[in-house]
Amino acid sequence: MLKKIYCVFDYKCNNNCLHCAVDSEKNCGKIITNQNIDKFIDSLKNEGDFELEISGGEPTCKKEFLYYIERIVQKYPNTRYIVLSNGRNFSNKWLAEKLAELNPLSVLIPIHADTAELHDRISQSPGSFEETLQGIENLYDCDVQVGLKTVINKINYKRMPHLIEMVIRRFPNCPGITINGLDVQGKALKNDKIICINIRETIPYIEAAIDVAKKNGLYITLYSIPPCMVKEKYRKYIGRKHKSNIFTKTPTTDMLKVTLMYGTVDKCKGCVYYKTCTGTWYSYFDYYGTDELKPIRQNND
Repeated sequence: MLKKIYCVFDYKCNNNCLHCAVDSEKNCGKIITNQNIDKFIDSLKNEGDFELEISGGEPTCKKEFLYYIERIVQKYPNTRYIVLSNGRNFSNKWLAEKLAELNPLSVLIPIHADTAELHDRISQSPGSFEETLQGIENLYDCDVQVGLKTVINKINYKRMPHLIEMVIRRFPNCPGITINGLDVQGKALKNDKIICINIRETIPYIEAAIDVAKKNGLYITLYSIPPCMVKEKYRKYIGRKHKSNIFTKTPTTDMLKVTLMYGTVDKCKGCVYYKTCTGTWYSYFDYYGTDELKPIRQNND
C-alpha cells in the first residue's frame, strides 16, 4: 500500500491568490524550521514505500529548496516525488535545470485563466501569468513532466473552454490538466463574494472545456466535482476515489490526527457512484449546503 505524504517546506508564497485555502496570512505565524524538515526527512525511513508531495506556500521560495530535494533524493533514491508549485520561480531557467537534474516525477502547476488580466487578478500578483507560463515552458524544455490544474471560481468559470484552448496552443506536449472544485476556506472564505460560485452554475462551461480537450486530444480530469452534477457522457472524466492511498501531512502536523477534508455526505448513499466518488470539499458543503446533489439511483439522468 503506497503512502502519499504531503510535506510543507514553508508557508511563504510569492502569490496572494484570492482563493488560497492555505491562507498564508493565517499560516504566516507558523514556523517550519530547518530542524523540523531535517527531523521529518530522517523519519521517513519508517514509512516504507511512499510518494512525496512537496508543497507550501510556494516551496521554491524556501532558499534551501534544492538542498532539501537533493537530500531526499540521496536518502531515498527509489522514492518518487512531486512538487506542487505556482511555477513562477521556474521562469529562472537555472532553477528549472537544477530541479530536472534531481528527476522529479512531475511538477503540478495551477493556471488560473487564459489571460494575464484574469490570472493576475486571481493571484493578486502582477506579472505572475507570464512568469508562470515561462516557468512551465522552461520545465518542459528540461524534460520535466508538468501537470496543469485550475480551480474553478466566480472570476474564471466562463473562461474554462478558452483556458483549455490556450494550454493546447501554448503547451502542445502537456500530458493533461485537471479542473478542480473550490475549497471554501482560508482566503476563499474571506473573499467569498468575489470568488465563490456554486458548482451547478459552472457546469456548462466545464462541459464545454471537456469538449475542447477531447477534440484536441488533451487528457482532462475533474476533481471535487460530483458526477451527479454533470451530464452522463461527461462522468467518465471525473477522477475516482483511490482507497489504497494514505495521505499524511508533515513536518508540523501529527500524522495520526490528519483527516480528509473532502468526500461524500449521507445524502450520497445509494448513488451508483457512491463507492468511487470523491464528492467535494466539506467546506463547500458547509457554505452552500447539499441541495445541488442529485444522487443517481440508476445509470441515467
